[in-house]
Amino acid sequence: MEIFTQSFLLIFVLLNPFIMSVYLLALLKEVPIRQFASLMIRAGMISFVVFFIFAWLGEMIFDSVLQVRFPAFMIFGGITFLIIGVRLILGIGPPMSSLNPHSSEVA
Repeated sequence: MEIFTQSFLLIFVLLNPFIMSVYLLALLKEVPIRQFASLMIRAGMISFVVFFIFAWLGEMIFDSVLQVRFPAFMIFGGITFLIIGVRLILGIGPPMSSLNPHSSEVA
């Protein structure tokens, strides 16, 4: 049961539904609920496929294809989040761009 709890907390932190609500609020206001639901299902399926590809082949993709060590990728992601956070705190430009609800690539 402890492994399940740890896994659930990890996926909850990775998905971060609180910040996702900020990103999706403009989209939810612009499109009908049925279209929003279909977009969320499509986005979920895309995420599911990408997650399992990297879960099975992630190390090979990083080493062979991207030729990047995984710790270096994690440092790059941390620096990116740091820059976004500093921009948000200091108010330098928009922290995020709003989604175009009429785009075919919203998912």
